[in-house]
Formats: sequence, structure tokens, C-alpha cells
Amino acid sequence: MGVHVILACACIFTTLALLLSAIAFSTDYWIDTRVDRDELKQLISNANGIPSGYNITVDTDPVYFSRHRGFFRTCYRGSDIGCKFI
Repeated sequence: MGVHVILACACIFTTLALLLSAIAFSTDYWIDTRVDRDELKQLISNANGIPSGYNITVDTDPVYFSRHRGFFRTCYRGSDIGCKFI
């Protein structure tokens, strides 16, 4: 009887672990990063000694966009970049 209980618990916990793993792999909202681009551009324009090409980098580099990230994808909000697989 003890073996059957252990086997039943193992099956239940294995199923639960597989279900939670599937949810974890499918979600895109593990890390949510928000970037205030207006404040960033204002800080850059007020700073001294920053090269002129830096503003072009801020407009095109994905690091300076708000995004959310899951296991396999990074999605950028409010930009033309869209979602990229890692």
C-alpha cells in the first residue's frame, strides 16, 4: 500500500512540474523593462561632452526601448522592432 501512495504522489507531482514548466516556457512576461524615452532624450540633450552620433544610437538601439522578455523572446512596445527570438 505504501508503494502505491508514493507512486501516485510521484505521478501527480510530475504532472504538476511539467505543467508549470510549460507555462514558464510559454510566457513572455518574465522581465518587464520600461524606458522613459522622453526623459532619456532630455538628459542626453542637457549633458555635456556626449558625441553627436549618440542620439542616433538612442533612436535605433533596442536597449533604449521598453520591452518585456520571456525565455525565448524579447518583445518591444511602441516601436517598429516587434518581437525577436533570442
